[in-house]
Amino acid sequence: MIRSLRAIVWLRWRLLANSIRGGRRRDQVEQVARAFSLLTPVIGAALLTGSMIAAVYLSFLSGRAVAAGQFDSRRVVFVLRLELVIIAALQIILTAGSPAQTTIGKYTRLLLLPIPRRALHVIEVVANLADPWIVLAIAGLSSFALGLAAGGRVTAALVAFAAGLCVMAVLATLASVISFLAGWLFRSRRRSELFTLFFILFISLLSMIPMFFSTHLDDRSRRGRAAGEARRRTSIEDVERSLPRWTQALPSELYGRAALGAIGGRTGESALFVAAIAAEAIVLFAVSATAHRKMLEALESDGRRRRNTEIAATGIRVPFVAPGVTAVAWAQARTALRSVRGRLMVLLPGPIVALLGAFITRIPDQKVAATMSNLGWVIFGGGLMICFLSSLPFTMNLFGSDRAGLTLQLLAPLSDRDVARGKILGCGAVLVVSAVTVLAAALAVLPSGEPAYWIVAGLSGVATYLLLAPVAIFFSALFPVASDLSKTGSAGNAHPFPTVVCTFLVALLAAPPAAIILAAQFWWKRPTLALPAMLVWLGIAALIGLPAFALASRVFGARRENLALVAQGK
Repeated sequence: MIRSLRAIVWLRWRLLANSIRGGRRRDQVEQVARAFSLLTPVIGAALLTGSMIAAVYLSFLSGRAVAAGQFDSRRVVFVLRLELVIIAALQIILTAGSPAQTTIGKYTRLLLLPIPRRALHVIEVVANLADPWIVLAIAGLSSFALGLAAGGRVTAALVAFAAGLCVMAVLATLASVISFLAGWLFRSRRRSELFTLFFILFISLLSMIPMFFSTHLDDRSRRGRAAGEARRRTSIEDVERSLPRWTQALPSELYGRAALGAIGGRTGESALFVAAIAAEAIVLFAVSATAHRKMLEALESDGRRRRNTEIAATGIRVPFVAPGVTAVAWAQARTALRSVRGRLMVLLPGPIVALLGAFITRIPDQKVAATMSNLGWVIFGGGLMICFLSSLPFTMNLFGSDRAGLTLQLLAPLSDRDVARGKILGCGAVLVVSAVTVLAAALAVLPSGEPAYWIVAGLSGVATYLLLAPVAIFFSALFPVASDLSKTGSAGNAHPFPTVVCTFLVALLAAPPAAIILAAQFWWKRPTLALPAMLVWLGIAALIGLPAFALASRVFGARRENLALVAQGK
C-alpha cells in the first residue's frame, strides 16, 4: 500500500513537471504561458498558508483559554461546530460540482498498473485529506487540542484530538463517496450534462436564500420594535433549540458534544460520541468502496451511438458577412450552446438577475425599496457584467476547445482575420442570447426606470465587447489551453492568467458608461443626453477595437501550428 501511494505521488509530481516543461514541439510562448498558469496555485497556496497560520494561532489561544477557565467553552466549541458545517458544505458542493478535479477520468490508465483496486480506493480517500478546506480544519482542530494540553487539560485534549481525527476521516470518506458517485454518473455524457446543469442552477438559486432570510429577520425585528418589544440577543441555546433533531447526528454536533463533555470531565460520555463519529467514518468508507467498485465497472459511455454520420450544413446567411466567416461563427455558437459551460452561460445570468431584483423589492426600508425599484436598468447592466464574466471560458480560450474542429477551420480557405472574426461573432451571438434572458428577467422584476438608461446599459455591453474582442483573440493565441467545455471543473477553464486579467478588465470597462449615466443624472440633469454620450463612447470603442482586432489577428496567424497542436491535446 505504501509503495503504491508513493508511486501515485511520484506520478502526479511528474505530470505537474511535464505540464510546466511541455514537449519539444512547444514554442517559447507556450512555455511562458505554462509558467503563468502556476501563478494561480501559487497565490492560492500563499493564501492558504496565511489562513492556516491564523487558524492555528487562534485555535491554540482559544484552547488554552478554555483550559484555564478564561473563556466560555460553549462559545469556542460553537464556533468550531459552525466552521465544520461550512467546511462540510463546501466539500460537498465542490466535490459534486467539479468531479473532473480528481483522477476519475484517468482510471482506465491507472487500472493498467500493477496496483490493486482496493489500494487505488484507499489512495483516493487519503488524497482528499490534502483538500485545502480539510487542511484548514485539521490545523484548527489539532491546534485547539494542543491548546487544551498546554492549559493542563491533557485528557480533554486527547479526546478532542481523537474526535477531530474522526471528523477528518468522515469528511475525507464523504468526499470520496460523492466523487465516485459523480464519476459513475458522468460515464454517460448526456446524463452528466443534465446533472451538472441542474446542479449549478440549484446551487445558484440556493445561494440566494440567505438574502431572503435576512430580509425576513429584519422585517420581523422591525415589527417587534414597533410593537414595543425589547430587543433580545440570540443565544447559543436558542440556536440549538431551533435545530432539527436529525442534525444531532452530524459529525460537527457529535464533535461539539465530545469536546464539551471532555472539558466538563465527562470522559466516558465523550468517548461514546467519538465512537459514533468513528462509526460514521467506517460506514462512509464502506459506501465509498462500493461506489468505487461500481464506478470502475460502469461502461465508458451509455452505449448509444449516432447512426447518422452525415454532417449537417447550415443555410444561415448573415448580411455583409462572408460565408466562411458565418460557418466559423455558427460552429463556435453550436459548440457553446451544446456544452455545459455554454448552457450555464445562457441560463445562469437570467435567474440571478431575477433573484437580485426580487431581493431589492423585499427590502424592509420603504424609502430604499422605492428608490431601488426605479433602477431596473442597474440590474440589467449588472446582469450584462455577469454575462461577460460567465463567458470567459469561451472568450479567453477561443482556439483551445474545438479539438479537431480547429484543424478543419485552419485547413479551410480562410484568412487569419476571417477565422478570428468568425470566432468573435460566434461568441457574440451566444452573449446576445444570454443578454436577452437578462433583459427579460430585469423587465419582469423591475420594469421601471428611464428608458434612455436602459438603452445606454444595452449599448454599454456592445462597447465592452468591441474592446474585449481583440483582447480575447490576443490572449487566446498566447495562452491556449486544451479544455473540455462539458466539464465544470478545471478541465473546462481557460488559462488562469487571462481569466483573472479580464475579470478586472470587465469591471474597468463598465466605468465609462457608469460615468455617463451619473453625469446625465446629476450634472446635466437630463437623462436623454446619456444616449448621445453613449453613442460617442461606442464610436470610440469601435475606433480602438477594430484596429486592435486586426493586430490581434496577426498574432493568431503567427501561432496557427502551435494552436492546432494544443487544441488536439498534443
